[in-house]
Amino acid sequence: MEKFPFFLCISILFLDCQRVWYRSLPENSHVSSNHFIGLWQKRTNPRSAINSSWHKNHWSEKIYFRKDFTFVKTYESEDFIGKSLAYLKVEGTGSYRIHKNWILLETKKIEQIEKLDGEIKKNVIKPFDSGLLYYYYLDGNLIIPMIYDMGYNEKDFGVKDGVSIPFDDTNSNFFRYIKIYAFKEFQSHAYYPEN
Repeated sequence: MEKFPFFLCISILFLDCQRVWYRSLPENSHVSSNHFIGLWQKRTNPRSAINSSWHKNHWSEKIYFRKDFTFVKTYESEDFIGKSLAYLKVEGTGSYRIHKNWILLETKKIEQIEKLDGEIKKNVIKPFDSGLLYYYYLDGNLIIPMIYDMGYNEKDFGVKDGVSIPFDDTNSNFFRYIKIYAFKEFQSHAYYPEN
């Protein structure tokens, strides 16, 4: 009877470790060369109803990597509803660290601006202490997060679901999941260098 609580505790610890590995870099990691400098952006499609005459949505998401290992990640959305225009901008800033092809973005602050027909309705700047791991996929020349994220709204699914051992990029299943989430026709998870 005493073995059950111990087993349960070990299982919970194991599951917790599995869940959060994609918010850090491997232990004893070292800074690799920084060849990510510049602007990376998602290839986005409008999220409007097909042939809708009253609703159109255009959005973009970009990450700008600076030489000093800081970044700016920007999400912008324009929602045309009838004759009204709702605008949303979410901008996160922080620093990033690199280990081999792994990139950890550590966001420290977010600014959110909402406008309706050009008039500012909300402008909030708040601390935001969170890390999210990305991977540079050489064959596709793209960067992809381990979980889905749009405008700092995260969903607990993505490439990480194809990882059986944290940080193991030697497994073919890992690359299969990258292809699944990077080359989706609608709402790809990947960022590509600006042309």
